[in-house]
Amino acid sequence: MQKIYISNSVQKTKLLTRKIFKLMRKKEGPIIFGLVGDLGAAKTTFVQQCLRGLGVRGRITSPTFVLIKKYPLRHKKYKNAYHLDLYRLHKPAEILKLGLKELTREKDVVVFIEWADRIRKLLPRSAIWINFRHGVKESERILILRGV
Repeated sequence: MQKIYISNSVQKTKLLTRKIFKLMRKKEGPIIFGLVGDLGAAKTTFVQQCLRGLGVRGRITSPTFVLIKKYPLRHKKYKNAYHLDLYRLHKPAEILKLGLKELTREKDVVVFIEWADRIRKLLPRSAIWINFRHGVKESERILILRGV
């Protein structure tokens, strides 16, 4: 199934993340988001809003240089969230060394992977794919969800 959302502000993106998480309530096991799209297409903004919605406080930045960040959660269903940014990834095997397989097997986690198309074959079929595109207006973003 595919769903298309249009956002023209951070506030609208925040509302979209709430809708997406309502759809996720029925899913069991880890929730894995594969995020793809051009630079500046709002992947990191989406992750920041999701993490805020999951109760993360403080500064949330993209893990571009460290590849992965872990966020402990105080959520009734999820213990941790992981944010991966694979922009600098050269070989998929590099992410396996950082424990990707183990992350995707934890039952009480949410995993956000920017540039996930670089490791598509390594992710489980249950992954939710979101393609971020620039809209017609400069502030407009189109989010296309698959696997919801």
